Amino acid sequence: MLNNHQTLKVQTVNWQEASSILSSIRRTVFIEEQGVAEHEEWDTEDEHAQHFIVYLNNKPIGCARLLASGQIGRFAILTEYRNQGFGQQLLRHIAKHAWETNRINTLFLHAQLSALGFYQKLGFCEYGDVFLDAGIEHKSMRFSLFTEGAATQNNALKLFDNSVLRFEDRENALNALLLCIANARKEVRIYSSKLDHSLYSDSQFIEKLSQIARHNRNSEIKVLLQNSRPLHSKRHPLIELAQRLPSKIQVRITARTVDPTETACITADRKQIIFFNNEDALKGFLNLNDQLEVKNRIEEFDYIWQKQSETDPNLQRLSL
Repeated sequence: MLNNHQTLKVQTVNWQEASSILSSIRRTVFIEEQGVAEHEEWDTEDEHAQHFIVYLNNKPIGCARLLASGQIGRFAILTEYRNQGFGQQLLRHIAKHAWETNRINTLFLHAQLSALGFYQKLGFCEYGDVFLDAGIEHKSMRFSLFTEGAATQNNALKLFDNSVLRFEDRENALNALLLCIANARKEVRIYSSKLDHSLYSDSQFIEKLSQIARHNRNSEIKVLLQNSRPLHSKRHPLIELAQRLPSKIQVRITARTVDPTETACITADRKQIIFFNNEDALKGFLNLNDQLEVKNRIEEFDYIWQKQSETDPNLQRLSL
């Protein structure tokens, strides 16, 4: 753990600009400490991989690399800095980088048997048999945000707890949306300018909302829109779901003049939040554990819902 006099940072680099630092750490850990042969440590992947260096008070103490396939490798922390949480910070940085920059939802690695517990605590799971790599016993491990097509928030919380995950396109916005509501049991609030069809019509999203509404007698799903007119002439799966389950899913319209790029958000069970910096461009961020911000957003949402919104009869009619 860091004390008041320590500063930790992780820098994303390439091999060409930081090979001397990366080589020094890996030589110390793998070649000198663990006895890995020179020809097994260095390979052509280094030139194409994304590399990471963790610094403590500006001193490099660890490194790792990420391949385009999602494989994490050459993960090393100098001996005197192990078991202090620095490796966790490095791994979390890599995972966040993979999500935001490479749109990678599944990571894998070959872990030495002595390090299995370290990776398991952060959501990685073992698979396959034990094998030798550079004369050391290893086992393959995988971290996935989606299992059989479903978002797995429990895994995400282990690796991304209290991390802000940014998204800048529909693919990652949808992934963020599915992760946000993956563990929701009771409450979902959606505040949107126009309920973007490309995002909120996703079948997995609709199915999850349906499960929440049907499986919990106290569930409450509220959708607050700033403009419902586009929905009058075009069918929308979420509106149709609300029409079938009007006691569980409510839709209201607010006439309050606001900037939708600053207010669009989604909250789930008073912990998870998606905030759109620009809803039209589907740019924003996800936080899986921000109870204070969620509390503030819910208070704002509920005030508008109660004082400055109304139902739209055109959205209450069930289409046949």
